[in-house]
Amino acid sequence: MSDEEDAARMALFGSRASRPAPPKAGNPFAEDGPAKKPPRKAESGAGAAASPAAASGGDDEEEALRSDLFRGTSGEAGILARRRQEAERGDDGSDGPGSQHEGDAQDIGDDVEIDLDFDHLDETTTEVDLATIDEDLARFRKHPFVGEALSRGVDLASYADTLSRQLREVEMASVADYVSEAPAFAQLYREMTESEGALGRLQTLLLGFQRNLEGIGAEISQLKRETSTKKHGLANRSAVGARLQAFLAKVAVSPEMISSICDGPVDDGFVDDVRALSDKLAFAARQGRAARGSGVSGSGGDESGSAESSDGLLSGLGIDPFETAAGRDALPQLEGLRLRAVSRCRTHLLQSFEELRRPRSNPQAFQAHVLLRQRALMTFLLTHAREVGREVVAAYVGLWSKSLHALVKSYHAGLMRSCAPVATAADLVVPDTSAAAAAAAGAAGGRGGGGGGGFFARFSSAGTGLGAGRRRPDDARALAVRGRAAVLRRASDPPEPVHEVESSGRLLAYEEVFRASQRHVVQLAATEHAFCLAFFGRSVGPDAYTGVMAAPVSAALECFSEQVGRSHDAVGLLLMINLTALHRSAAARRDRGESSAADARPPPPRGALPVMEGYFDRVTMCLWPRLKASLDAHAGSLRRADAARLGAVSVAPHFAAVRYAELAASVLGLHRGLRRLGGFGDDMLRHNMALMRSELDALLGRLAARHPAREVRVAFLHNTYRRCAALLAERRAPEDEVAHFADAAAAQAELFAAEAVTAHFARMVALVNRCEADMVQAAAAAGQLPEGVSGSDLAELLDAVPRGSSGELRLPASIKPRLDAAEAEALVRDFSGAWSGALGGLNDAVQRLVGSVDASGALEVLKKTAFRMLSLYARLLDIVKRVFPGTPAFMREAVSVPSILREIQRYARAGQEAAQSAAGGGDPASGSADDAAGAASAGPSTA
Repeated sequence: MSDEEDAARMALFGSRASRPAPPKAGNPFAEDGPAKKPPRKAESGAGAAASPAAASGGDDEEEALRSDLFRGTSGEAGILARRRQEAERGDDGSDGPGSQHEGDAQDIGDDVEIDLDFDHLDETTTEVDLATIDEDLARFRKHPFVGEALSRGVDLASYADTLSRQLREVEMASVADYVSEAPAFAQLYREMTESEGALGRLQTLLLGFQRNLEGIGAEISQLKRETSTKKHGLANRSAVGARLQAFLAKVAVSPEMISSICDGPVDDGFVDDVRALSDKLAFAARQGRAARGSGVSGSGGDESGSAESSDGLLSGLGIDPFETAAGRDALPQLEGLRLRAVSRCRTHLLQSFEELRRPRSNPQAFQAHVLLRQRALMTFLLTHAREVGREVVAAYVGLWSKSLHALVKSYHAGLMRSCAPVATAADLVVPDTSAAAAAAAGAAGGRGGGGGGGFFARFSSAGTGLGAGRRRPDDARALAVRGRAAVLRRASDPPEPVHEVESSGRLLAYEEVFRASQRHVVQLAATEHAFCLAFFGRSVGPDAYTGVMAAPVSAALECFSEQVGRSHDAVGLLLMINLTALHRSAAARRDRGESSAADARPPPPRGALPVMEGYFDRVTMCLWPRLKASLDAHAGSLRRADAARLGAVSVAPHFAAVRYAELAASVLGLHRGLRRLGGFGDDMLRHNMALMRSELDALLGRLAARHPAREVRVAFLHNTYRRCAALLAERRAPEDEVAHFADAAAAQAELFAAEAVTAHFARMVALVNRCEADMVQAAAAAGQLPEGVSGSDLAELLDAVPRGSSGELRLPASIKPRLDAAEAEALVRDFSGAWSGALGGLNDAVQRLVGSVDASGALEVLKKTAFRMLSLYARLLDIVKRVFPGTPAFMREAVSVPSILREIQRYARAGQEAAQSAAGGGDPASGSADDAAGAASAGPSTA
């Protein structure tokens, strides 16, 4: 610190030599001691030699300084002002160093205006309100320091004065500290002033920059507005240019296009040029409609025919596109090219259609690889020359329809050359003798003998072993489905070419011909429908397809009707009905756009076979009536059959019943499969089969009547019914059909047993029946019939009364019949002597009448007969027991029931061995009704 600065400070603030020390920190009520001064900076000698004027200031000067510093005077400026006032009054009479300090202070005040604000450091200016001190003491009495002071009796007033004096001393010391830092404050002020000046200059510079940026921003905004305007203008011009360019592309015709359409070859380039010309003509037509609809002004309204709605070219420009020079020049050129293109397209398409009729060609391949690639030519004609287009469509329909008609008839005729004739009246359940004679004559004529010969007549030379002559009546193969049901599994197979069938040398059943021919027609329809829709378009294609397929469908129906109309083959007719249902289902599935691995070709578009639906209906309506007529013919043959002309009488099953069983198993099995396809079955068929079955029962009754003996008649019926039931069960025919014949066979077995036992034990049968009738009448009169048994007729009561395991009546023991002891004794003795021989006789009769035909059936009949004899004997013993409570003497000679049972078991074992040996050679017939049903319901997806 310089001497001048120290002198100035001393002149301004005086000496601090007598400044009191601040109070001690800690307890304010501690013992007073000498005040210690706070540590101070070392003062220079100049500072110690204070001026007399400064020393004589005294308390007034310090009070004034405090007033200036802490009560409103602004810091050092207030002190300088007071010093100047004193100098003017001449209070400081010395011209020594004090004057120099005053001058220095004056210089400082003149050079720098220092504004020192120490209010925030003043801790003494706050006045204390002593009026409320009592309240404060009372309030703070509980404070530990306050309580200690009060308890010691300190004089608070004197202590407050002491504190006030100490605060004043501290205040004066702090003022001196502030004054000592005055040069630093002055330097800081100068630096702040310089900084403020620099900041002012920076602010001026920034304001200049701001003004410049505002000008630049205005220019940028102006540029943006101009750019936006120019951008919209450019977009509008670009849009107009694009429309003009598109318009020119739509109407301008290049020399290459003119040359190609007028004189170039009809190739892919020609097709592309015709397609481009079609677009130009369509554009011109749309613009013309727009001009007529919205006026020449081209206001671009919302009319449906406006150019804006169609192409969006030149709309809203206020001009008609074809009123321009380019438009006026283009219209004549387009019209001339249209006429030339129409002529060349028509000529080329008609020539291409003629190629379809070329022999040894593949029409489907030509359609797919040639015509479909030129579909744009047909579309051009239908769009821009409708009359010519319809002429070309009509030419295609007429030409191709005739070709397909001939193709269908030729294919069917080729298959028919390898087909056996359909079944005739010679193949009914009961063959017509006149038809059989004609069949024999037809068979003798060989393969070229026409349609006669019966169903299997032409199979004789193919190694079937039937011979070329008349078939035996018991040959039921014409009525059995057997392996013929395999055609249903091949329903969706592709049709075989005729030359392959002929080269194989095999003969076909007519249902095979029907399957291949119908599959051929279905494939033609699917292919033609897809082609017509693709080539002629959705508007004309369906009509063209309908026209094309009318002739081939008619040809197929004609071929089928001719063959089906004279058929008596019910199995074949039902197979064809199943095939039609399968083909209809496959067509419907393809029509829905579905496909399966069995489909020979990819499915056509949806709505593919509308014509075939009507075709399937007509085929079905042709087959069902003929099937009904065939079944009626079979039933009529049974009804008209003369028993005397059906061969010699025998106990063996009659061939008519066996043929019926084969027919019923086949027809009912195929009918069941037909119903599985979704309700295609007809209840009429079940009715016809029930009628035929009743006619068979009547015929069997007439045939049985030719046998003289009753037991022989019963054996014949039993053998026939049992054979039918076994055959139907083997073919897995419907259960109700099998049950009918099984129940009839069981009834005949019971009847045979009753007849055989009656023949050997007539007296015993009469006695037992009479005694049981007496017992029932007595029980009814006494009201002792079992619960639930009632009736007025004796026969009904006999049937209603329950019986025991041996056949005895379950009536109270008190009910006794009228029986003479001698009569009973005679019957018991006769049975005991004759039962063994009678059992042997029964076995012989069963083996002769039943075992010679059916060993297993003979065993069943033998069991029924033997147990009926045993039951008769048990019933007699029950009656004797009722009449004679004790054991009569004649009963000691009676044979025991176990003895009879052992003998019956011996015969039964012998019959069982015979049945097992006979079962070693089974029925050579193969196939079953269930196989046919499964094949019928398999559907095209598994075929």
